[in-house]
Amino acid sequence: MLGVMLALSASAFFSGMESAYLNCNRFRLELRQKQGQASALILGRFVRQSDEFLGTILIGNNLALVLYGMFLTPLMEPVLVAWLPMLAEMDLAMLGIQTLLSSVVVLLLGEYFPKTYFRAHADTLSLVLARPMLIVYYLLYPFVYLVSRSSRWLLDRWIGVTGNKVHRVFDKAELSHWINDQVDTREEAEEQEVDLGYFHKALYFSDVKVRACMIPRTELVGIALNSARGEVLGKFNESGLSKLLIYQDSMDHVTGYVHFHSVLALDENKAFNLQELQLPLAIVPESMSASRLLKQLTTGRRSMALVVDELGGTSGMVTVEDLLEEIFGEIQDEHDEPERTEQVLAPGHYRFSGRLEVDYLNEQYGLGIPTGPYETLGGWVLECLGSLPEADHVWTEGSWEVKAEAVSLTRIDLLSLRRLEEGSSD
Repeated sequence: MLGVMLALSASAFFSGMESAYLNCNRFRLELRQKQGQASALILGRFVRQSDEFLGTILIGNNLALVLYGMFLTPLMEPVLVAWLPMLAEMDLAMLGIQTLLSSVVVLLLGEYFPKTYFRAHADTLSLVLARPMLIVYYLLYPFVYLVSRSSRWLLDRWIGVTGNKVHRVFDKAELSHWINDQVDTREEAEEQEVDLGYFHKALYFSDVKVRACMIPRTELVGIALNSARGEVLGKFNESGLSKLLIYQDSMDHVTGYVHFHSVLALDENKAFNLQELQLPLAIVPESMSASRLLKQLTTGRRSMALVVDELGGTSGMVTVEDLLEEIFGEIQDEHDEPERTEQVLAPGHYRFSGRLEVDYLNEQYGLGIPTGPYETLGGWVLECLGSLPEADHVWTEGSWEVKAEAVSLTRIDLLSLRRLEEGSSD
């Protein structure tokens, strides 16, 4: 009985090791090899010599099954004869029943259960049992060598298949499993030095298409090619952007883009021609991968690209920030909506964001600011002054004392208004 149990245990060992070998995470194994773990180094050798390792599994399992049959047969026959005396005269039936019962035991205890258990704990068990497996590997190596050489010779001679070794490359699934495991082991930590979620997103970044990252056409801000300098500055202030798309006739005919500094640096006495200031824009299809576009933009030292559909119409726009957000999450940039300030400091004294609309402020606070070729409070200031004021600049505009409290490079962020004459409103 001891021989049967040992043979069955050996079969379970070989079957389980095969399952663990095939299902262990190669990326995690490589990391452990770099750390110098002895068991990982042994497994790494098995990975490099996979033919010999699998040959050892095959030969070892077959030897275990042969021994299992040899030990089980003399034990089973008396029991079967005691239960069914007629089998003593029926050798063929006796053999059939013995084969059936022994096969069921082997399939359950020597194959199914160990393979299922080892597959669920592949990384742990493959490391724990690496040393015993190495001993068996050396013991069976002469037989494995003969079988391996013979099979290679037959494959090469009869089928024309050579046994060239293939360099192992980690696939996305293995890397993803490793990352998920690391996240699971650290989920209770309040702070992590590295957000492993970034690695997971970067792993699948090549699968992301540009259409998933782009700013849709309905949210694009552009300016006509024949616009005057004041219109361009007003649009910059209203949008809060540092770059504007330039179009001819419609947004389906985008010709390039212009930077705020280019317009601001231009001499006011010089004739304004937007076409001379516009910069070329990369044009890419919706179906392009985000990783390819990011490489194209960084290589070409560009920050944005126009996205077109299959008919050549404008679908949207994408910036380097939009692409990086697919990996690092939300990045605060000029396209994000800032917090808009609305404060009543005292009767007739207000502090407002420059991006608040004039119509809204007139309706809400009764300011009486005149309407014009602008929409926002900052646009009104630009119309009045003709350029961006410096921070803390104070001036009088109609019945208001206006102070520019915060001014960025591209827009008026914060203004304060104080009424000079009590009750003077339109």
